[in-house]
Amino acid sequence: MSPTVQATINYLRADAGGAKVSMITGKLVDENVNPFVSIIEQIRDCRTDSQKPDFDLSGWTWVEIEPIKLKSDDRPSHPSLRSVEETVQHLTDAKRVQVFDSAVRRVEKVDQTPDIGRDSTLKTPQAVQLAHCDYTNISGRACLERNTDWDLSQGRFLIVNVWIPLSHAVTNPPLAIGVPVNRRDFHIGECQLIYAERTGLMNLVKDSSALQWNYVGSLNIDEALIFKTFDSTPDELSWISTPHSAFWTEIEPNQPLRQSIELRCAVELN
Repeated sequence: MSPTVQATINYLRADAGGAKVSMITGKLVDENVNPFVSIIEQIRDCRTDSQKPDFDLSGWTWVEIEPIKLKSDDRPSHPSLRSVEETVQHLTDAKRVQVFDSAVRRVEKVDQTPDIGRDSTLKTPQAVQLAHCDYTNISGRACLERNTDWDLSQGRFLIVNVWIPLSHAVTNPPLAIGVPVNRRDFHIGECQLIYAERTGLMNLVKDSSALQWNYVGSLNIDEALIFKTFDSTPDELSWISTPHSAFWTEIEPNQPLRQSIELRCAVELN
């Protein structure tokens, strides 16, 4: 049996219609209403499983990968980009893959409260401590239109997140991946993301959802979590975007906090 940890996962309340968050300050636009609730969950460590999760069935897996090399501006080097694209292409048997965005997160503080991971006073984005799905059906397609010149009128397209530790194995806060038990018990609400120049959309998972939470203990710099964050044509057994959230395990004072990078890939399937 796989080991489990007990940890807090922050959700959108079941009775909340949604939320609106500033992507500059990370704060709720309407601070008079708290739409979040924190629940202690059992999170399963998949490190010792005999088989890794099936990406097509579960919406996520983990693989070995070349450690990421960053340039001085925190952008991944060209060889690292090619390595990530080749890894995703092999995993998904895609026609083509294009990394269109990346984000480095160097966590600077121990804080388990619900958080979108944005604070303009800190050097990089922080961990997103909310159960969320990166895209809605509308925002996922808009993201592909904005970041590729592909013809999206025919075929099936994905956005895939490749999540890789930097400098040392991830201890705190690791990333949990939620797998819905079934679509009927997977409940979400929209969250508006207010940027200076536009408003984005993602989905927050409600606390009424039935999820199996998983993670990979001590994920190292030569390993990657890979999960689907948008699917243009999900089948009846899958979902548009895989739920995920940062969480905190037992905190040790001398433990280095997480440094990680996520690379977002546009994927055109065969």
